[in-house]
Amino acid sequence: MRLRTVFATLSIVALTSACDRAGEAPPPEEPTPAAPATNAVQPEPVPGVQPVAVPCKGPQLRLSNDGGDAGMGHRRAIIGVQNLGAEACTLTGYPSVSLEDAAGRALTTVRTDQHPDSYFRSGQAPTSVELAPRAKAFFDLAWTVMPNEAEGEQVCPSAAGILMAPPGDSSPVTLAQTFTPCGGRIEVSPFRPVAEPPPVPAA
Repeated sequence: MRLRTVFATLSIVALTSACDRAGEAPPPEEPTPAAPATNAVQPEPVPGVQPVAVPCKGPQLRLSNDGGDAGMGHRRAIIGVQNLGAEACTLTGYPSVSLEDAAGRALTTVRTDQHPDSYFRSGQAPTSVELAPRAKAFFDLAWTVMPNEAEGEQVCPSAAGILMAPPGDSSPVTLAQTFTPCGGRIEVSPFRPVAEPPPVPAA
């Protein structure tokens, strides 16, 4: 009788323990980290649309003397402007040009006039020139070598360098160029894509 009582008691304890375990909530599952994206979709280029070239900046340009003319006291230098950058850029309108002497001082007595034509070339309307990497644009620098005696000029100033800044930029690029502009002024033409364009036909 005592043994049956013991077995009955053990059975009750086992059933109670099993019921307690059945009522327990399972432990929370750890979140699985998302796999990194390995095939991100890149935007497709729009067919027929080319990137727009930005304006040229002074540090990406180099100047060169690419020819000129002389006659009747007038002079003209063809100045080349080369794009040394890795991307195309544009030059629109006129360059900003100033002069300096052999000591690097500004020749403030010589002003710069912007003209579409000169003694050597008929009118040329300002335009936009796109420069691919290593390509060149050109402009004319014109002056006279005859002193303006009516204004009391006996000796013309001596220039040793040209400073040119592209439109919209204040960082000039320089070119060594020795000449004597008389009359207190020089003339610059708009940028163009070729050094010697064909003459403009007379109207």
